[in-house]
Amino acid sequence: MSLRNPFVSAKLDNEYKNATLTISADLRNASNHDINGVLRADVEGKQVRQPVSLKAGEAKTVSFLPEQYAELRLQNARLWWPYTMGEQNLYTAKLSFDISDATSDAATATFGCAKSPPN
Repeated sequence: MSLRNPFVSAKLDNEYKNATLTISADLRNASNHDINGVLRADVEGKQVRQPVSLKAGEAKTVSFLPEQYAELRLQNARLWWPYTMGEQNLYTAKLSFDISDATSDAATATFGCAKSPPN
């Protein structure tokens, strides 16, 4: 079982105070049997988990959406600014895939909460 390409998308509200996060990762079952486990993510001490089943040889992207997990809302988010404008605050998301209470694979993703450029 492998966990690859962890990714976090942070979307700021209009006041640039709070952020909603979407966390995703690619999972792949390289074995010749089905696997049932739990994908976990931890950001700033907030934890989310999601049961996942993968058939033998199956690969899929699994996401945690802020609409489903209230824990993915950061209040008073520390912003990432260009170096000439402020601090470059970064967060770390820790992801793991557990099978029978044992970690099969883990990965981290570093991300910032930044204002999107104008369209």
